[in-house]
Amino acid sequence: MKGETVMKSRLDYIKDLKESKTKAITITIEEGLISEIEDISEEIGVSRNQIISQALKKFTEDFEKVSNPSYYILKTNSKNVDEAVHPYLNMLRGNKACAWDVDRYIINDLEVGDYIFILDQELGIVGAGTVTSEPNYNSQSYIDIFEVSEEGATNLVRAYDEIYVNVDYDLKADCEIEVAGEKILSFNIFKEEVMKTLEEDTCRTRIIIRRLKEIEEFIDEENSILLCMSSYLGKFMKKIYLRKEIEE
Repeated sequence: MKGETVMKSRLDYIKDLKESKTKAITITIEEGLISEIEDISEEIGVSRNQIISQALKKFTEDFEKVSNPSYYILKTNSKNVDEAVHPYLNMLRGNKACAWDVDRYIINDLEVGDYIFILDQELGIVGAGTVTSEPNYNSQSYIDIFEVSEEGATNLVRAYDEIYVNVDYDLKADCEIEVAGEKILSFNIFKEEVMKTLEEDTCRTRIIIRRLKEIEEFIDEENSILLCMSSYLGKFMKKIYLRKEIEE
């Protein structure tokens, strides 16, 4: 029907193999892998070359994603969390990025290959790494959250329905705050480093300053949890933050 959107399965590429156009080349493959490819070839009715071609296509797509990732800042607000258990430690020690309760669905915006910075509003960037999994679900998290009732009473509740992605961290402040300073990057320092690279008054400078303002507003906004950064600032933040590892 005209105008109707057709949803495709992640495995539809297998059906499309018979219609793909190919060009002959010579490659070397492990013996055991050839045997497996032959079995698959007979089962789905396509040639070995078509299967190998599709696998290489998927590899180049994944490589492109890793080479040019989307950059995100994920905020973990410790305002209503027991001070004895910081939420960012739950993420860093578990090698994941997550959100809880009503905020949990924002994790579904993350994809494998994205680069994510973990932000504690009071401390700054406390971890950074590459997303390595699709969103997963936990029936509960190990973070204690305190809610204040209308009568003013403080109640301890358990945050349920955590959604998370696995993260391969390049650097993380997963130790106690007193000794984690060298693995934390404040926004002010990041902003100063960016400003040093800018020319006096160009269109590019004005755009970057506007993007910095968006990050600053995001940090101050209580209800915003996830921010997609520009590629330039994402790469710059990664460079500045990972430089801390070299300086140790």
